[in-house]
Amino acid sequence: MVTVNLTTLLVLTTLFISTSNGLPKTAYIKMVDVWLLCCMAVPFLQVLLQTAIDYLRAELEDEERTKKGDEVRTKVAVRMGSR
Repeated sequence: MVTVNLTTLLVLTTLFISTSNGLPKTAYIKMVDVWLLCCMAVPFLQVLLQTAIDYLRAELEDEERTKKGDEVRTKVAVRMGSR
């Protein structure tokens, strides 16, 4: 998913540059510039969102793994103590 979004972002950047070079130079921002920047924002935000989701998922899995390890150690300690 991230790879597709990065490729889309690269294509949109190329489109933005070629469109901007083909238009006359002005001192103000043109609506086509705003539209292309908004189009570029969508895949960029999706990459950021996917990165945040993957990071949080990894943190949660590490926390669960640590919790399970603590439970196993407690069970082993209880069994060792009952002998």
